[in-house]
Amino acid sequence: MSKFDYENNREAVLEAISEKMLAECRIHRRNIEMMCDNPVGIGEHGNIVETIMGELEKYERANSLMVTASEMIDEYTRVKV
Repeated sequence: MSKFDYENNREAVLEAISEKMLAECRIHRRNIEMMCDNPVGIGEHGNIVETIMGELEKYERANSLMVTASEMIDEYTRVKV
């Protein structure tokens, strides 16, 4: 049985989180762009500005998590060198 490589696993998990958050950022950015370009498509939402702000908040959260995960990866990489 081989020993589990915790260092590589740590980086792999953080990289997966970073990639997932990047995908979520892209989704929320696209939603914001579509809402700004075609506000008629938000028919069931009475307040377009609030709806777009909600997407911005989701984007901000995903972006923050992505940056944090990337910083932690960089930190672990520097420590190993």
